[in-house]
Amino acid sequence: MKNKKLLLTVLVIIIVIFLINIFYRAYKKRQESVTESQKVVSVEKNTTTESDVKIGQSDGWIDSLLKNYIASTTNPLVVINRKKESYYFDSYQIRVGVSYAMYDVGHTVSEGDGSEPRTIHDVWIFLDLSSHKLYEEDLSTEKLIEFK
Repeated sequence: MKNKKLLLTVLVIIIVIFLINIFYRAYKKRQESVTESQKVVSVEKNTTTESDVKIGQSDGWIDSLLKNYIASTTNPLVVINRKKESYYFDSYQIRVGVSYAMYDVGHTVSEGDGSEPRTIHDVWIFLDLSSHKLYEEDLSTEKLIEFK
């Protein structure tokens, strides 16, 4: 009886390990199938540091581009909430060899009594760190569109 329980336990463990291995391989295969233009990696420290692109520490070019974007975009999500919009640094990314600082533009909402404030995401903005150009991300195609 004890041998049967032990054998059953070992069999269950082997099956679980086998299934984990299958799912891990499928996950890795999906990761490898991402095209080069969709791959996102961290920017190396020697190109730009986080303190270089934080609000107020960027010689003004980042703040200026983001404020101009919020003031003049026709993006309906931003236009509706233009007076409440703010932006937050999210991450550094490299896409097709170009370094970007990624910002989340959104607005804050709360309950009627002011409780439970939360930020609502409206659009992802990418700032080219070398050309100082601003791009909106088209989520349907995952392409960056230059804002002019």
